[in-house]
Amino acid sequence: MGLENSHTGKPPLEQYLIAAVEATDRLFALKASPKGLSIGFPKLDIYTQGLMPGQITVIASWSSPGKTTLAMNIAECVAAEQGLSVGYFSLQWSAAQLVQRLLFSRARVSQERFRNGFPEKDAINRIWVAYNDMLTRKIFIEDPAELGLQELQSAVRQLVEQHGVDLIIIDQLELMGAAWKAGENRGREIAEISSGIKSLSTEFNIPFVVLSGLKSGLEKQLPDLSPSLLDLEASTPIARFADVVCLLQRKDIYSPPSAEDIEDFMPEAVDGTKDRIHFVMRIAKNRNGWMGDVPLVFLSEIGRFESR
Repeated sequence: MGLENSHTGKPPLEQYLIAAVEATDRLFALKASPKGLSIGFPKLDIYTQGLMPGQITVIASWSSPGKTTLAMNIAECVAAEQGLSVGYFSLQWSAAQLVQRLLFSRARVSQERFRNGFPEKDAINRIWVAYNDMLTRKIFIEDPAELGLQELQSAVRQLVEQHGVDLIIIDQLELMGAAWKAGENRGREIAEISSGIKSLSTEFNIPFVVLSGLKSGLEKQLPDLSPSLLDLEASTPIARFADVVCLLQRKDIYSPPSAEDIEDFMPEAVDGTKDRIHFVMRIAKNRNGWMGDVPLVFLSEIGRFESR
């Protein structure tokens, strides 16, 4: 005679099998839709199940090939396409600069051509449409001169309590804190900040996206130039606390172009854009699902990443 659960009267295996089948039915009903917030790139959403509550997604790269642009694209997707609220902490760009980039990107207008006096014929109309579209969207940009853990905790708490933010983006981790001014242990401070960010995501049960750089001294030699999870772990403690790690890299730097890549560099404009740069988003760590490479294309004239 098998053992029975005192609460249900069912054998333990049967109880868990029923729960597993019910969970499978729910997943089948959802099909490929993400459980968390959509990132805006379908394949990346499938791999990661979206930005999950209480979890940290790290986006890292060797230098700065577009982490801020990608983060702003994610913020725009969450606020404009999903109608949710985003808190964005910028330690590299002012709020005014980010909003200008967001406006032109949303309008799909080249800032460079506009500044040089050669805008597209309908550029002004597209900018006004983007302005009216984004006017009521909830993206709260904080651009403090310095941001330590205590200031971050206070600001996040205020954003959650007053505005009900659904996502926090930090751009970028290595610029937080100010211990270097006092000659303190910088590595220990970043470790404490990383642990504090994880605690915040758990406490408020909202996803965090954290941008991070990789130390230039770790750059590799041929034939393997692509960054890895080990490179991030050697650069910053945030890798230990991350639930998902995405490594952003320009494809043309790490591998020779294919025939398809060369074709995409031909002067075929997308909304007036000729500069299409191929990137790869490598999912190097994922507690929610698969790891692998997600191809992206960067439309450099209008400052947007799109699925390829």
